[in-house]
Amino acid sequence: MSDVVTVRGGATIADSAELRADVRTFLDCGLMLGPWLAGLEQERFSFDSQELLAEAAEGLAAAYWQEPLITATIGDMPATTTLGRRGVREILDSTAATIASGRLGRIRVDRAIAQEAVRRMEAFITAAGFGALIRVYLLVVTAKNHGALRYYKEIPEDEFIRCVRHRPWMRESIEPELMRDIALREMRLVVRNGRRFVTDTARGRRSYEEARRILEETGFVRERLELLRASSYSALENYDEVIFSTVPLERSWRRGFNDFMGLRAGQSVLDVGCGPASQAFEGGALAAVGPSGHLTGLDPAVGMLERARAKASGNPAATFVQGVAEQLPFADASFDVTLDVSALQMTDIDRAIAEMVRVTRPGGLVAHAGAYRVPGPTPTWVLRWLAPVIEIARRYRLPPAGLPPEAGEMARRLAAAGLRNVRVAVQENTAAFADLEQITRYLLSSELAFYQVLEVIPFAARRELHTELVRRGREIAAETDLAERTLPTPTEYVCGEVPGGPA
Repeated sequence: MSDVVTVRGGATIADSAELRADVRTFLDCGLMLGPWLAGLEQERFSFDSQELLAEAAEGLAAAYWQEPLITATIGDMPATTTLGRRGVREILDSTAATIASGRLGRIRVDRAIAQEAVRRMEAFITAAGFGALIRVYLLVVTAKNHGALRYYKEIPEDEFIRCVRHRPWMRESIEPELMRDIALREMRLVVRNGRRFVTDTARGRRSYEEARRILEETGFVRERLELLRASSYSALENYDEVIFSTVPLERSWRRGFNDFMGLRAGQSVLDVGCGPASQAFEGGALAAVGPSGHLTGLDPAVGMLERARAKASGNPAATFVQGVAEQLPFADASFDVTLDVSALQMTDIDRAIAEMVRVTRPGGLVAHAGAYRVPGPTPTWVLRWLAPVIEIARRYRLPPAGLPPEAGEMARRLAAAGLRNVRVAVQENTAAFADLEQITRYLLSSELAFYQVLEVIPFAARRELHTELVRRGREIAAETDLAERTLPTPTEYVCGEVPGGPA
């Protein structure tokens, strides 16, 4: 593909069909920028991987980032000759970290992973051109830089150019970016009490909104949310502890789900969004199908799968596979029963259900168990505890996400997917919020509404939010008793039969 001029007339972002196609190709090639915003806070690059990535950045920039491509790519926008190298290196580092987290559940970049990141970048350049790479880079860093100013209003100049609050993975100053945005009148410097601060202008705020809109509509934000979900769950080592201490009836409730479905010896079962295999082991599903049956657990989070496999301890009746509900890596009609426990609301529900139906044999069952939304006002202490999250969602106009379905909604969705004999059983349950500090970390790591907030705010703000929620939780715990912090959480078991089996 030839490079196309998309930035002219002193504007950082110029929307176009070409730019949107570039972003989609960027994602299709497996590239990413800024995975640390997806919950990855521990980075480790081996020395030889750093050396390889640095050499690749220098070599690619030297080969491509020259006139007339510079002008063809950014027009009359102020730039420096280092833009190409900095853009390539930041994307390579981010992509290598993304590959590592997907394979290992943590960032440990070795030479082989670095080579794979370079291969992906070269594939993108072949498909779309080096100019397209820089256009995507400028789009994303515009959202990051202006997004930090939108959140904090102003940032000390020295902190801004060192990316302390919003791009801490950067290996060098972004002073050239600041000078460019000042020249474009998208940022300005103000002096207060002898110190210089960077702040946004109305033009800069418009650039931020435009960049976010393009990134959302092209799927970039959705991809980063998926990274956040997988990486946050991977890091959540005490999932079982939190769940079983907060919901005292959880084990018996899960075992009741097996009885509702009629799980029996010899069946082949798929558990979608299995986490650390809580349904298989604590919930008794693996015991229900017995050694003559088989249970396959699927989850996007490598860390959860590691904990599931540790529980299985080589049991041949259990297999755990990485994947997402919306694209199950199994052939049609592979399972007798396909189920999820409190996972579907974290997905594109209808796509996930369609996949669950596809991989279930005719006459088999597709089943869901989970809480449903309770009508009525939210308790005052919950609103007080989560007020910072609620305020950020309001400021950024974030749509509701990850909410439990309404009562009866999952039954309607299963029926709409073509399942027959759909049946429902309502269960009473409660959640006791004893340790609010522990639950804070769980919520920030597991709930879609929370990591949607984490994705949109600057990196440093994530830690600030965690600290504030913990502080509020301690105050609330000291002022209320556990009975007041015990809430009803009514749940449903739902299942339906895949057509085509015995009548």
